[in-house]
Amino acid sequence: MKPRIALSTMDFKSYVQDGFAYVDKSGMISELIRSRDVFLVTRPRRFGKSMNLNMLECFFSNRSTAEEVGKLFGGLKIRADKNAMECAGGYPVVSLSFSGLVGSTWADALVKLSLMMRKSFEDNMAPVIDKITDNFYKTLAGILNSKNILDPKRIADYSSILSETLKMLTQYLKEAYGKRVILLIDEYDAPLIHAHNKGYYTEAVDFIKLFLGAALKDNLCLEFAVVTGVVQIARESIFSDLNNLVVCDAFNLEFAGDFGFTEAEVLGLAKVFGREREMDSIRDWYNGYEFRNVEIYNPWSVMSYFRYGEFRSYWANTSENTLIQDLLRGAPSSDVSDLLHLLAGGHLEKTISTRLTFRDLRIGSGSVFSLMATAGYLKAVPIRENGEGHLCMVALPNKEMPNCFHGMFKSLLTESRMGERIGDIVSAMLAGDEKGFESRLNDYLIEVMSTFDSLESFYHGFMVSLAGYAYETHEIRSNRESGTGRYDLSMTPRKADGLGVLMEFKKLGKGEDAERLLDAGLGQSDEKRYALEMKLHGIRHITYTMVFDGKVCHVRLRR
Repeated sequence: MKPRIALSTMDFKSYVQDGFAYVDKSGMISELIRSRDVFLVTRPRRFGKSMNLNMLECFFSNRSTAEEVGKLFGGLKIRADKNAMECAGGYPVVSLSFSGLVGSTWADALVKLSLMMRKSFEDNMAPVIDKITDNFYKTLAGILNSKNILDPKRIADYSSILSETLKMLTQYLKEAYGKRVILLIDEYDAPLIHAHNKGYYTEAVDFIKLFLGAALKDNLCLEFAVVTGVVQIARESIFSDLNNLVVCDAFNLEFAGDFGFTEAEVLGLAKVFGREREMDSIRDWYNGYEFRNVEIYNPWSVMSYFRYGEFRSYWANTSENTLIQDLLRGAPSSDVSDLLHLLAGGHLEKTISTRLTFRDLRIGSGSVFSLMATAGYLKAVPIRENGEGHLCMVALPNKEMPNCFHGMFKSLLTESRMGERIGDIVSAMLAGDEKGFESRLNDYLIEVMSTFDSLESFYHGFMVSLAGYAYETHEIRSNRESGTGRYDLSMTPRKADGLGVLMEFKKLGKGEDAERLLDAGLGQSDEKRYALEMKLHGIRHITYTMVFDGKVCHVRLRR
């Protein structure tokens, strides 16, 4: 009998006890026990961060009996590690999720944090309250349970005390149980991203720095801690004082295969669900990420596919992307062209920094590529390190991503003046308006092109990027075989009655004549029969030859 698939819960115990399909990530427990550090793990959303933290809580918490742990983990990898199993159920565990710490104002968010801490104190301290002799605990409990804490005007009076509550909780638990505490914090960056969007970032980052710093820095009551998020907040000093912090981002070895699914894990699932024959398509649609040389599949999309049995985009719009949207709305011409080039299936070299700075996120800074790579929209394969991060080869990771990417990018692009201009260029091209296409294209080239961008490869990538604007109506292909040669660019209509476009690009050399090159380009298209594939499918088409000379492009159309 095939296991059921759950998408709406991240509760590890339910997955195991209720027979849901579960990919075993328990091997990371051994590494945590050996290292006993403070780990910051950054991965894209829906890549298993919450599930893994819940799994760790079930394994280590002293509120789990030996029998319960045995039943939950008896069939998993960690069972083979005898030393690790001796630690099962042996620690007080504090598990917090920051995902709900959002509000229209900082006071609103702080109220929610106080309520979260009140519940955490109640859940963790209730069994051992009689063992606490510290008089301040009564004062603290009184503050957390006070109705005044719900008053935004009064909560500011308690903010300094609230910033110490997490550290205090670990101290009280250590005193009560005589064992050091394991601290698990999920989505630490959620309130900071929301604060950035709502305009109270300074207050939020200053408080979170104190709140996490107090609990994580040189806290002798901690056994280890795991903090997860999508991005690493750098330079604002949230973690700068932590000498025991181990950062586990896409370029680090630790836990490289523990978030997201590996090739072997997806193949195992495919066998369970009788989908082995679909592995090539599964790979094309949902693979493509790389964490320290480990190829990773998007776990949310993989499980959604096994549940619904249809290849489509599942990952899009599973959370807000306001930061990326803000950067895209005002993106300069160069970023727009680069993004369209990626959308059309191109590759680019970009410096990717996983240590993002919200105060430095600004239009034109190049931050959009780092943010999109960190958030999972782009695959970034490192080439070498440089002073600002990692120089990477950047591309869309798989077939799913163009829909996610395009749905977010296209609507924002069309709102901007630049989007309107690119739309006008592409519209003239698709309408067969040779002169209008040439005129609009040359105006755009003068604005966005550097005099140093004169290699033929630049012109090719530039036109691929423009063609990507028509992604919704046309499939964009570059350097593909057709007839007896390889055309430079094709735009195949997604609807049978649409108009196809073929393009041949030339660069004007010294002493060459543009008109002769235009004629040669059209002749080459005829001789090599580039249009054969479209003709076989009954697709009407037009052919352009384009000759580039610096910031000038000569266009010739054949219908």
